[in-house]
Amino acid sequence: MVTSKQGGFVQSESGGPAVYRESFVATLRRTVAIALVLTTIFSLVYPRQESFWLFWLRAFPAIFWFPFAGHYVELAYLNFLRIRRPWFHQHRIIGRLLCWFIGGLPLGLGCWWTWIALGARPDFTLPFWWGMLFFVVAEFIVHALLSLQGLPSFWNGRE
Repeated sequence: MVTSKQGGFVQSESGGPAVYRESFVATLRRTVAIALVLTTIFSLVYPRQESFWLFWLRAFPAIFWFPFAGHYVELAYLNFLRIRRPWFHQHRIIGRLLCWFIGGLPLGLGCWWTWIALGARPDFTLPFWWGMLFFVVAEFIVHALLSLQGLPSFWNGRE
């Protein structure tokens, strides 16, 4: 089983369905870069009373939940749910959306708990399901970018 440094689908040695493999370092590198960009945007847009850098340092660990743990939500779909059922395309769409919604809940809660644990006082309270919606929208955007590059994605059905 040989994988590239970027990762990708590889055929299992037993001849079963292809599974996605990527090194932890590659995953960490990519998700940290995404979290850096998201944290900077969030820090510039969110109204705050403290300095930019203090706010940024507090926001980064909370925002890091979405790209890093979200990667593993996607892997759960790709390597377990998708290959366990011989679904039609419409069933895979519903399964993937459910995986994103259900996986977004612990991501949103983890983000919120981290935000509070680091001493932030939220100015407003979001409903518990905001993480689910945010994660699904983020996945829609990511898969649209993948589709534009001609890579397998939710939008082109070559998952």
